[in-house]
Amino acid sequence: MTILQFAFITGWVKVAEILLNPLGEDDDDYELNWVIDRNFQVGLSVEECYDSFPPIVRDVFWETENPEPLHTVESAMRPMNPQVG
Repeated sequence: MTILQFAFITGWVKVAEILLNPLGEDDDDYELNWVIDRNFQVGLSVEECYDSFPPIVRDVFWETENPEPLHTVESAMRPMNPQVG
């Protein structure tokens, strides 16, 4: 095995270690298993109740023919996510 092969294999092993746990092992890192379990749980609950709708309730805008938006016209024209940089 040449030094070049050793360097590549060592680099690939380091990349594989990072790919196995991308969020790290520190105390302040996310618990990836919890994130996956939570997303799976929410996905299953949404899948079970996709056909049921919440009841329609009257709100303060129910009788208004032309309700005004809660923002100004000027703020509605501003881009929400400008790509700066």
